[in-house]
Parts: sequence; structure tokens; C-alpha cells
Amino acid sequence: MCYIQGTLTAWKVRAKRITLEDRAKAFIMVQESELLELSKSARLVGNFANEKELYLMMGKFTAQLRELPGAVDMHSHAPLAETRPPQISPAQAAADPEHLRAAQSILEREVARPDLGPAEAEAVREVLYGLRERNLPRVASIYRDAFGELRAPSEQMRKAYEHLDRYFGK
Repeated sequence: MCYIQGTLTAWKVRAKRITLEDRAKAFIMVQESELLELSKSARLVGNFANEKELYLMMGKFTAQLRELPGAVDMHSHAPLAETRPPQISPAQAAADPEHLRAAQSILEREVARPDLGPAEAEAVREVLYGLRERNLPRVASIYRDAFGELRAPSEQMRKAYEHLDRYFGK
């Protein structure tokens, strides 16, 4: 059991029961528990079921997050320096954009398939969102894992994967 009366900051908490008392604050990124109890004045930040869920959520905000700095002085009041988002290589930029359009078109149809499980559909949607937003560094970093989530990829899903593979040159 994890009983919190003051403040707790943790990457992961694994307990059968997590209880936050009055005015308690918990900053838990990943929590694994059977029971979670919060008083009305308690505050819980984070609360993701696993690291993959956290990664997918952060992926939805790539434009806002840009690139996270490696080391940040949390006690400094100075603003973070501007960082540039990851860049794609010149070879990728010169690659035929038809591969991206074809992959997007296929995924638009395939994401609506009723036989896709929730985790599979979410993974495909993440790639699709990246393609729609033309967030190529994001797509390049997630498409292999997303397609790896598919238990039984259709022929069309394989074609979409091949288009992305050709574009990103891997």
C-alpha cells in the first residue's frame, strides 16, 4: 500500500492500493495499482498505466513539446533555450512524397476496420496523425513500432508499411 499525506514525486509506483489524503500531491508518471483513492483536495498528476501509454500521449503533443532538453536546472528561473525539432535527412526530403500520400490513403481506410483491436487502432492512428500533420520526424520514429502492434496485418497494411519503408529508406 502507498499512503501519501504530503508530496510524492516518482516515475513508477506499484502497489495494490494508492491513497492520497487531504491536500496531498502526487506526481506519478506510471502507476500500477488495483485501487486508487483520492480525497477531494488531493492532486494527482501523471497516472499513466504504462510507459507506452505515456509515449503515445506525448506523441500527440510533439508540436508543442518540440525536443525535450536533456538536462534542465529545475531551480533556475531562466527560460529554457529554444530547441529545434529533429530534422529529416536530405535523402528523405528528396524522396518521392507519393509514398507518403499512398501510405496515408491506405491508413485512412484501414484504421476504420472493425477487426482492429483498440491498441492496434491507436497505433495506426498515431502514424496517421503524423502523416496528416506532415510531422515526418515523428512518423519516422514510430511507424515500425506501430505496425509491430498489428497481430494480423492485412495486405493493405503491409503495403502502407512498405511505402513508409521506401520513403524513409530503411
